[in-house]
Amino acid sequence: MEKAFTLIELLIVVAIVGILAGVGIPMYQGYIEDAKDAQIVRNYQLAKNKTSLAFAECQMYGSSHKSVLAQGHTISCNAPNSLGGARIILGELKTYFDTVLESNPYDSNRRAIEVSGSSTPLGGLRLDYGRASNQCDGSGRWCIALWYHSKSSGGQKATKLFWR
Repeated sequence: MEKAFTLIELLIVVAIVGILAGVGIPMYQGYIEDAKDAQIVRNYQLAKNKTSLAFAECQMYGSSHKSVLAQGHTISCNAPNSLGGARIILGELKTYFDTVLESNPYDSNRRAIEVSGSSTPLGGLRLDYGRASNQCDGSGRWCIALWYHSKSSGGQKATKLFWR
C-alpha cells in the first residue's frame, strides 16, 4: 500500500502557507523600510557630527588651521563668511562624504549626499548654504544646512551649521 497525502491535507498545507505569506511579506517589507530609514539617519548623524566637529575645530584653533576630516580631506578654516566661502566649504564636505557615506538606500544609483540646487531625494542627504533668516539664524552670517529626507521623518529635515 502506497502512502500519500490526501487532497484535504494538501489544501490545508497550501492554506497555511498562504496565510503565513500574507502576514510575513508585509512584515518583511516593513522591516526593509525601517532598515533603509535607519541607514539614512546613520548617514545624517555621521555627516552632522563630523561637520560640527570640524567647525568647532575651526573656531577653537582659528582661521590659520585646517580641520582634518580624514586622511587627505580637510576643511579650510580660513574660508570667509561669504558666498564664495560657503561654496568652498560645501565642496570640501561633499568630496569627503562621497568617500565615507553609503549610497542612497532607496536608489543605489544615486550618491548618499547631493549639493545645493536640488531637492533632497528620498533616502538622501543634501548640503546647502544660505544666509537668509529662514535659512540660518537671521544674523546675516552664512551657514551650511544639512538636510535629510526619509519616510519616517515625514519629509525633509535640516540642521544649520556655522563655520564662523
